[in-house]
Formats: sequence, C-alpha cells, structure tokens
Amino acid sequence: LIKMNNKIIHGNSVEVLKTLEPESVDFVFTSPSPFGFGGKGIGGEKHKGLYIASIGLLFKQIHRVLKPSGCVWLQMGDYHDEDGLIQLVPEDTVKHLTLNGWYLRSKCIWVRTEKFDYQEDYNRFARDVEHLYFFTKSKDHYFNNPHKKVQSSVFYADYKEPRNNEFESGFPEKII
Repeated sequence: LIKMNNKIIHGNSVEVLKTLEPESVDFVFTSPSPFGFGGKGIGGEKHKGLYIASIGLLFKQIHRVLKPSGCVWLQMGDYHDEDGLIQLVPEDTVKHLTLNGWYLRSKCIWVRTEKFDYQEDYNRFARDVEHLYFFTKSKDHYFNNPHKKVQSSVFYADYKEPRNNEFESGFPEKII
C-alpha cells in the first residue's frame, strides 16, 4: 500500500516502487510484516537472513526513488522464537542496511500506550515498545527543526489496528 499525492496505490511495495520516477519521493514510512508472520511477501520467509535480504531489496527501490534530501522511517518490532528467545531482527536488519550505504540518523522508540491485557508468555516483559529507525541516503537531508529545539527520540502513541479486515500492518498513525 503506497500513498502518493493523496492517492493510494495497492500492490507489492517493491514492484510499485519500480514504477516510480527516480528521486521523486520526499518521505517513506515503512512497517514490514514481522519475520514469520507475513504469509506471502515480506514476513513469510523461512529464515531470518532471507527476511533481512527482502527488506534490503525493498530499501534498494526506496533508495532509487528517494530524493537526496529525503528520509525513511522503518518501524520494526522483534519476536521470540519457539524457545522464547528474542531474535534481534531489527538490529540485524539495521546493520545490513547501514552496510549497504544507508545513513542511520536516529534510533527512536515508540512506546505503545494502549492497555495490554494479554501476553503470550509470562516469563519475560511485555513487548510494549517498538523501534523506529530514521534513515537517510545522504548526509545532507532535510530535517524540520528550524528553532533548534531538543527533540526526544521517544514517541508515545497507541497502536492503530488494521482496518476492513485486510492485512495492513498496524502502526502509530499519530506519529506519522
């Protein structure tokens, strides 16, 4: 799902991005399906390395369409394997992207402020935060802070459920 000039374009993100003009986009916010939860496309891969490579392919197309002054926000949660061990998927993904030329400008935290009444396993803490990574493709990017105020890297917002019973990654609309 891509929104462009107040028009929503449905389709595989990588394929839709291939149809856009080079350096025509100012801002991208992406929230890929978590590893192991996506069915077809990103998230449906059998191995973590394939998942990270899929995100790398997505970012290759984003790099092509992003203006030199543009920015990308990547929202990622992590997951636990069958033994309850956290997999560090966001960290490994970020490492892959930075090794492939992306500038990681900030690592932010989204605190999910909705009430949690369920937790899949009670021998660890709740997953009530997610990572928001702020990337650029150049050091000379646009950042709207004209008064040079300190801006926190912690964002508080409720999770927004997908609409219309369609797969659509839920995300913090308030932050966007």
